[in-house]
Amino acid sequence: PGMKFDLQGPSWVPPTSIAFSPDSKWLYLAGYSWSDVGCHPGVMRMEYNSEKSPEVFVGAMDLSKSGSEEGQFKCASSVDCDSEGRVYVTDYMNDRIQIYSPDAKLLKTINTPKPALVRIHRKTNEIYCFSWGMMNQIMTPPAYGSPKVKPTLIIFGAFVNPTIVSEIALPIPEQFSYVLGHGAARWPIL
Repeated sequence: PGMKFDLQGPSWVPPTSIAFSPDSKWLYLAGYSWSDVGCHPGVMRMEYNSEKSPEVFVGAMDLSKSGSEEGQFKCASSVDCDSEGRVYVTDYMNDRIQIYSPDAKLLKTINTPKPALVRIHRKTNEIYCFSWGMMNQIMTPPAYGSPKVKPTLIIFGAFVNPTIVSEIALPIPEQFSYVLGHGAARWPIL
């Protein structure tokens, strides 16, 4: 279920982040980005065992509809779910994680610098937020004037009290973090 672009001919942009709801009914899709175009400001959702096409869950799948208001995104780079079915979406360009109920109601926002990837600990529901540089027309690397992003893992408490528990520098040289992109880490949190 990719987004279609016409960049000198048809091409498909697949999601780079996928999360199951805890009941395995829903599949959430985010990180629709193309290195030369940008990152879509929305999250798709589809029933796992269904022939139905994905539909927009939150945000929009139109680059011109990005924003910084509640429920909007400038780059929905990743998605994950906790054991209660809440949906966590990183909003890279707005420096935040937005948390939604399964019926798409915004529950909470966590401010954090350049969240490229979010993973929820499967036992504790702690929030693992990975930050590193992302690159495309909108988010250019430091050589082109955008701010440097220190590759970092910030661990927040669970949904009830998402304060910072730990902050860890990642052993990734900053110049390589832009090459990694936001889809490189497929780190499950057990």
